[in-house]
Formats: sequence, C-alpha cells, structure tokens
Amino acid sequence: MATLDLADFYRGVHRMYGRVMTAQADHTCPHCKKITHMVYVEDSVRWIDERSRRVEAAFQCTACHRFVIGGTTQIGVLDAVDGVQTSVSHAHPQMRRTELASLLRQGVQYWEPIAPVGMEYHDILPEIAAPADEAHRCLSIGAHRAAVLMARAVIEATAKSKDVTERGLFAKIEAMGTSQLIRPQIVQAAHAIRLLGNDMAHGDFATTAVTEQDAADVLLLMDEVLNDVFAVTDRLKRLLARHETDK
Repeated sequence: MATLDLADFYRGVHRMYGRVMTAQADHTCPHCKKITHMVYVEDSVRWIDERSRRVEAAFQCTACHRFVIGGTTQIGVLDAVDGVQTSVSHAHPQMRRTELASLLRQGVQYWEPIAPVGMEYHDILPEIAAPADEAHRCLSIGAHRAAVLMARAVIEATAKSKDVTERGLFAKIEAMGTSQLIRPQIVQAAHAIRLLGNDMAHGDFATTAVTEQDAADVLLLMDEVLNDVFAVTDRLKRLLARHETDK
C-alpha cells in the first residue's frame, strides 16, 4: 500500500461544495472576490465536529482586511488518489493547535461567509438596475438557476419600461427589435435568455442543467440588452449635448 504525505495531498485537488479547487497560497476572498493572501489568525483553529473531522479557523484578507472562516472536513483522512490506495496519519482531536493549524492552512477547502457581489449600473432605470444587480449577486454565490430566472425577468421588465405591450415575452422581444430598441443580434441574445429562463420558470430542472458558464453567459447577454436599450442612447445624448454646448 502506497503512503502519501498529508502535506503533499493537500497541495493537490480538494472538493469545495461539489466544485474542484486547487490548494494554493492565494485564495479568492468571499467578501471582495479578489485573489489575495489569507493570513491565519493565531490560535484561532478549532475542531468543529470530530465525527466529520471538520476543522475551522479565522483568517484575514490582505486586500479588504475583512475576516473570514476557512475550514476543511475529513482532515487527515484519505482513501485514494488517482485510483491508488493511500494511507495517512489521522489528525487526533487532542493534537496541538499549531500542528492542526498547519494542516488546515495547507488544505482549506471552503471559505465562509459567501458574500454576494452584484453589478453597479449607470444610465439604467433604478427599477431595472436593481433586479439586474440581483441577477449578478445570484451568480456570485452559485445560484445559477436563480440568475437565469432573474435575467429573463429583467428582459421582460425592460420591454415594459419602453411601453412594449405585446402579449408574451417572445412578442415583446420581437417588438423591441422591430422598433430598433435592440440590434438584430441582440434580439437573438434576448431570445436565448427567454428560452433558458422558460425552462427554469416551468420547473424543468431534471432535463435542463444550468452551469456556471451558462449563467455567466446569460448575464453577459442580459447586459448587452440593457446597454442597447438604455446606456447607448443616454450616452449619445450626453455626448451630443456637450458638443452642442461647445459650438
């Protein structure tokens, strides 16, 4: 049976709430979302649950200086790596905190709390900007289905804000294209959001998977719709007004 050093293992791949992350010196802060160094707060490491071998400690982000909790489960336990059975020494609940902290710092699997990060919009109606920002906040915490649903709702609310009264979102999108509120390519983008959002709205979760990349692309397309409908027009008006004043 092969033997693997625990430190070597924790420099490899870990599981973080179903997603894979690589242990490294720098991590993404759950508050500011910057890739930064997390400084361990001395003597803060604690056993949280001996049965799951969960250990947590306090850390401070060097970018935003806020405190977070870093933790791991099954500390000191390993069954296999790349199909090869391995064995490591189990971390004992009574081991010295300095040793326990060393193990944790080499293998933080998750950071808490997960702080949502939105999008700041300019030149957009507040009643449209608020749910669009909420869509980005959903994406930032991994709520991909919710992000898509919010994006669909934003598209419909945008049409209504421009007095597009056609029944159904399909007709509203077509009407925005016909009236040149959005470009032909953006009409297609809006329909893509509509279709994926329809699956979520109708509860077709079993047959429709929404990945992080899917949700991110949907929000990029949503922002393009908002840019066409609101931002481009308002920015052009300001530009022309400034040059009219200079004459």
